[in-house]
Amino acid sequence: PAGEADIVKAIENAGNRLVEKYDAKNRKRLLDKRTEVKTPFKQITYVVAATKKDGSFQWLAISMDAYTTNALRTGVPLRNTGARFQCFVNNVKVIGNVPGIAGRVIDKANIEFWPNNFNGNNATKVPGASNGFDFGDQISDSLGYGSMQIHDYKTRTTLFAYNNFNSFKSDFGFGNNPKGCSDWTFAATMGEYKSVNIYTLLSGEDKSANLVADLEKSGAKLVEKYNVLARKRELDKRDSVKEPFSRITYLVTAKTLDGEFKWLAVSMDAYTKDAKLTGVPLADTKICFQTYVNNISIDGNIPQFAGKKIAQGNIEFWSTTYSHRNAKNIPGANSGTYDFGDEISSNGRFGSMQIHDFAAKTTIFAFNCFYSKTPDFGFGNNKESRHSDWTFSAASRNYSDINIFTFVR
Repeated sequence: PAGEADIVKAIENAGNRLVEKYDAKNRKRLLDKRTEVKTPFKQITYVVAATKKDGSFQWLAISMDAYTTNALRTGVPLRNTGARFQCFVNNVKVIGNVPGIAGRVIDKANIEFWPNNFNGNNATKVPGASNGFDFGDQISDSLGYGSMQIHDYKTRTTLFAYNNFNSFKSDFGFGNNPKGCSDWTFAATMGEYKSVNIYTLLSGEDKSANLVADLEKSGAKLVEKYNVLARKRELDKRDSVKEPFSRITYLVTAKTLDGEFKWLAVSMDAYTKDAKLTGVPLADTKICFQTYVNNISIDGNIPQFAGKKIAQGNIEFWSTTYSHRNAKNIPGANSGTYDFGDEISSNGRFGSMQIHDFAAKTTIFAFNCFYSKTPDFGFGNNKESRHSDWTFSAASRNYSDINIFTFVR
């Protein structure tokens, strides 16, 4: 990706969650979602993007095994964070466009993150470090200057450094400083840049749990969780719903085999007053709907759908087999293929859970063939088959995890 926003989005789409954006040039935190992290994470990635006054753009994305279990201790180690780390970090990978730095894979590196003053003494005896300011320094007990440095100590190389947080003349640089202290201490180079942004991203956490928590916080009540690949209803509270509800939301989360996390939350006006008739339409339910639904609102990380609002769509929810005849005369549906207008059979075991934007001839998501070890599953239209609703695709084989959560409110 060429632009800063594209780089960050690509790393997010690879399964990382953006929790902080810090504008180092103007000493301002522009985004902070660290308090929203409720589940453990395994990896931390720092994306550092810098544009010089001459317009030249450099960036690095540095990932490592998590060195803390507290999300509030990640990010730029300002005074109000409690972050103070002088330690080794494992499994470091570097991508970007900085010559000599990008492309490194480092089994063990070290970080010097703190809001304190410091001196050059190699207090922790980092191999190869001197008693000058480099990749092995000594933290002072007093708050003040600040250090955010990541080093490849085995090659005596600073990957990037940002120091002197409390000054608009702070230190910043990629690689070793060729003109002074190798870790850029006292360099006061921020004036050479038009912008410097530091992004913090976390991965390996239970993103589904975070999305569920967000929906519950908004007032939605979780009534069912269904694990598609395990073919198992893992939670069922539909019988506990005693109050009327006016909206139904389906949160669908999926992790591809290469680790990409995808999700959609599809909300609509309630098409039933009975909570027991919401959720995945398995054979042990009486769920059977082929109907229009109104006021659909979609959130998620799939660009085709995220933020979309649809005045009217349609659902095809049942546990039986079905044919491709457009029995309900859904506008635009094709009786010759399985799409957004099919025909329910009164018997058999196959299953359909599909939500469609019929006006756009688009399946929003589909889960079919419930009882197979490789059921049909997909977001959007299936472009590899003439059956756009994923019937007979067995495409769940492309995923390591798929869950469908049902909410009412």
